[in-house]
Amino acid sequence: MLPSSGYDICLLNSSPYHALKFRFHERVALTCPREHVRASLKLLAFASRARFIRDDLLAADFERKFLAGKKGEYPYDILVLALGAGAEFHSIKGVEEHSLNAYSLDGVERCARAVAGLLCYKNGEISRVVVCGGGLTGVEVAAQLRVKAGARRLEITIVEAGERLVPFESFPSERERVIRYLKRARINSVTNDPVAEAGESSLRLASGKKIEADLIIWCGGTRRAPLRGAGEGAFPVNGFLQSEEHPEVFSTGDFASVEEGDRFSNLLSAQRAIYQGKLAAENIARKESGEVLGEASYRPSGEVTALGDFDGVGELKGFVVTGITAAALKRAIGVKYLIELYSGLPLAAVRALAYPFRQT
Repeated sequence: MLPSSGYDICLLNSSPYHALKFRFHERVALTCPREHVRASLKLLAFASRARFIRDDLLAADFERKFLAGKKGEYPYDILVLALGAGAEFHSIKGVEEHSLNAYSLDGVERCARAVAGLLCYKNGEISRVVVCGGGLTGVEVAAQLRVKAGARRLEITIVEAGERLVPFESFPSERERVIRYLKRARINSVTNDPVAEAGESSLRLASGKKIEADLIIWCGGTRRAPLRGAGEGAFPVNGFLQSEEHPEVFSTGDFASVEEGDRFSNLLSAQRAIYQGKLAAENIARKESGEVLGEASYRPSGEVTALGDFDGVGELKGFVVTGITAAALKRAIGVKYLIELYSGLPLAAVRALAYPFRQT
């Protein structure tokens, strides 16, 4: 950690909240309140002895060392780019216009309002929800929707472009558990058939198949947040998480791409972002004190997928976990993250979790 004196640490973000994405599927299905999927950046900045500035970042000028926002310009000596990623619609006709995505706070809130609207119908009609993307996010969203509403209220279909649902490469037998769960929960699935076009109330797949939908939820992939001046695609960094051309610029998470890394270096996951965030902070402190920087050597601990409130499947440090154990572990991982998030201000953490901090 940098010493508090002599350093002006600024946290710049377009939203006043940090998104707690591990709870997004619960918010989409209205099984948790809005306050449980976000954390106040103003409070978190205060806990870190930093300033929080809310502004939309438009461009970066690495030669002149400043950022341009809607409200002004921000000079820097050391910069960390961690803008994350948003939904990737793959240029599929109609998808961006006619679907809601589960990758941002705003997107999740729109999904939640749409689900609430579908569940308001009192005439006994079944509403049709199509979840595009059969990865971990899509499966969790579909399962949580089933917890919220039975098969007599929602007809749920997952559409996956690839051959298989859920990318559990290390223990493929557990994929079968997910498939069995979906059948038991009466959640339909279509695989190996990409979305070709989305309309106001239907999807057309590459095979020509048409699926009627009252709500389309997009969980079909992400892309790096745009930033003028930072090139296209993921921002390249070395093993120390630095830009080779501008060593005072660091980058982490979904925004960054570690060049010459191994197959784990650029996994799009919260685990990697947390690991890299800590390493970047340590390397900045080392750089300022003239010490040797630490090189990234990220290895995932595993992955746990919730299948509703009391079921799940996953792997943690080589051990397979299923059922209620997996569901409990998923929640424990979330609690651990919150504790780490508020570690700079432990007393305020208790208050913030009990009474969500309000922005003024």
